[in-house]
Amino acid sequence: MTAVLPSLPPLFPKCDGVADPWAHAAGVNGRRSMVVDLPRTDPEGWDADRMPEVPIAQTVVWETHVGDFSNDPAGGFPESHRGKYLAFTDLGTTLDGHPDFPTGLSYLKKLGITAVQLMPIYDFGSVDETICSRYNWGYDPVNYNVPEGSYSTNPYDGSVRIREVKQMVQALHNAGIKVIMDVVYNHMFSPDNWFERIVPEYFLRRKPNGALSNGSGCGCDMATERAMFRRFVVESVAYWAREYHLDGFRFDLMGLIDVDTMNAWRASKQPEGVAGQVIQYVSAHDDLTLWDKLCASLAAKSLGSAVSEGDNENSVDVPKALYDADLSEAGLASAGSAIAGAMATVMDANRMAAGIVLTSAGIPFMLSGEEFARTKYGNSDSYDSARELNWLDWTRAWRMRGLVEYYTKLIALRKSSAEWFDGDRVIVSVEGDELVFRVGDYLVAVNPGRHIGAIDVASTAVAPVSESSRVWCGMGSSTNASAACISAGDGDYLIVPPHTFAIWRLR
Repeated sequence: MTAVLPSLPPLFPKCDGVADPWAHAAGVNGRRSMVVDLPRTDPEGWDADRMPEVPIAQTVVWETHVGDFSNDPAGGFPESHRGKYLAFTDLGTTLDGHPDFPTGLSYLKKLGITAVQLMPIYDFGSVDETICSRYNWGYDPVNYNVPEGSYSTNPYDGSVRIREVKQMVQALHNAGIKVIMDVVYNHMFSPDNWFERIVPEYFLRRKPNGALSNGSGCGCDMATERAMFRRFVVESVAYWAREYHLDGFRFDLMGLIDVDTMNAWRASKQPEGVAGQVIQYVSAHDDLTLWDKLCASLAAKSLGSAVSEGDNENSVDVPKALYDADLSEAGLASAGSAIAGAMATVMDANRMAAGIVLTSAGIPFMLSGEEFARTKYGNSDSYDSARELNWLDWTRAWRMRGLVEYYTKLIALRKSSAEWFDGDRVIVSVEGDELVFRVGDYLVAVNPGRHIGAIDVASTAVAPVSESSRVWCGMGSSTNASAACISAGDGDYLIVPPHTFAIWRLR
């Protein structure tokens, strides 16, 4: 008789496809890892590329999204570069119809910022790279070490996106601008990710009952406290710094990353000039833009709209004309006196906010477009909204060129002295609601009230004009670039108009 052997279970009872989480390249949509000869992706002159020699005291950070930077058809970018990495390499772009108004990289150089912080540029899952019909900020990682393909001119060839990221970084460096990358190691696009498929129930953080941790609100927090993922995070950041010459990193939801992992990264070899301790800002990609926030909190009240508290604070009824902020004579006339007055109130507050941030200790940070009153029409979370809502409106930048020039002068002032970065602030006592402080030979005053403010010169530790050869000389204000408007007084007092940010210098 022939013996009948018992059937054996299949060698691989369940087989899931998986990409390599450590891979440096991938095909379209990141579904398959790809082997790439990295040196062949280096653009010409890459070996000579270096971090710009910008002192930490002169760092001014401008946060943007790759798509937002160049999606506007009026921005003067080649059509094939709109929304792509390569738009940062286009030199001499100008606003359609206004050849004297720069856009893109030329605009950044004129503005004077010294660091661009890019919202996620690693491979993320919310945009189909084959059609690129959707918009998303990209806080949904799929492949941490692979650049996002929807920003490249060819998402099918994994080497193209790598080369184009390097070209972007190189162009910014050549313009004297550092590059900071927004990284999201706290969660992934889906609980069904490459890490989980490789080692189930190891890389994702879980509660004692086995349920997935959801501190990120995305349902798939990564367990950075696990040895292998901690090592991955440190090696991944080091890889981006080394291969792409990135100058700094912003860690999304850093509170979800364990302290030991962050310390391990800090202890590893990092780019020179790592900054992290104080960042000053009034607008970022999250929440309302500064202009929209001021419309909701200030102008809505003056127009009789009710401002809700808490979670509903952003749902006020703000007229579209106020968001549009057409400050031309025709625009103000068509808006009516009430809205025109509200616009002036919001603009004054915007200028005061910019003055405070750019004269504060630490590193100033701004959302791209803050300097031209960027609006998203009250949308406080535009992560997957229309491109048109999110893109930088370069025509608005031209219309608000007076505000842009104000930011430009403040940035130049900040870069002129390291005291703005770490100099001691000495508060000057005043009788009113004004904020007044000294920084070395500078005197800064913010008057948010409706009444004229007066600063006793004696309280600034400087003798009256009649008793000293050094006097406070007005450098300008938020309401008037002329120094004369804030130099008035009898020598014993300095005058600060209502709703004004002003600076004097001891000479």
